[in-house]
Amino acid sequence: MLALALCAWAGTAGAFGPADCPWVAADMSFRGAAVEQGQCLLTPQGSSAGSHSLPSTFDALLGTEFGIPAEALERFFFSRRITDEAVGGPLRLRVSLSGGEAARYFVLHGVLRHGTAGSIAGIEGAGPCLAGKPAPVSPPAEGKEGHAAVRPGATAPRPVISGAVPLPLPCWHVAVWPNGRSVTLVDFFTPLRATRFELEYAGARAKGRFLHVLVLPQQGEAGVTEAQYARLAHIYMAASQRAGTWLVPAYAGVLDSGIDPGAHSPAGFDVQRWAHAVREAYRGALAVR
Repeated sequence: MLALALCAWAGTAGAFGPADCPWVAADMSFRGAAVEQGQCLLTPQGSSAGSHSLPSTFDALLGTEFGIPAEALERFFFSRRITDEAVGGPLRLRVSLSGGEAARYFVLHGVLRHGTAGSIAGIEGAGPCLAGKPAPVSPPAEGKEGHAAVRPGATAPRPVISGAVPLPLPCWHVAVWPNGRSVTLVDFFTPLRATRFELEYAGARAKGRFLHVLVLPQQGEAGVTEAQYARLAHIYMAASQRAGTWLVPAYAGVLDSGIDPGAHSPAGFDVQRWAHAVREAYRGALAVR
């Protein structure tokens, strides 16, 4: 079985990973420039790498300096009533480190289904994360996404680094529901490994190189809502600001292609629509600087 899995992975010297996206262990990075990596790691299911192009927004941003100061992004989030706990934690706290370097990849996870009440309990197709155990997390109620918004310049509550939601196993940093609400399960400061690729191939040295976001599906419907695209844009900007550069997005299903059939990317995810949401949020943040 292992031999069959390895056949689907790159075998060039010093590199391994999904066949079209080789991982170079010495660099703790996939091969190529950030845009090339993003093009490969966001390959739609059933397509071959290189058969599609990234939206111009990502072509311009990936791997470049983030450029918006934390205080400006804080003002933007405050104007939208977005709390730290909705976007992975406080903007003035760094992201996880791997070998002394900041996280570089923003991994999007999907599932086959989830609990009828909108909770994460009873999900299927979560890859190695839950190992068959339920995760007692329900969607945040109106106005309950995290602690109350703190006006820029005021003293913020001490951040909870370990995550405020009890999970049987840390699975993802942030979960996003179809209504656009989100909750931080584990602060982006804390390194997690939530794919077989990280656990079995990249190894402990790469722990902290990847940030993980779960996109929960609509009940009985495929696809991602506009509210989710908007919130994912906010989370992506928050993570990139804390990392210092625009992170490289990746599908969990691509990372685990050939080694874990239980890994899923968000069903019906449209990169163009997400890029539009990122562009609009970016413009909004620039407007309040």
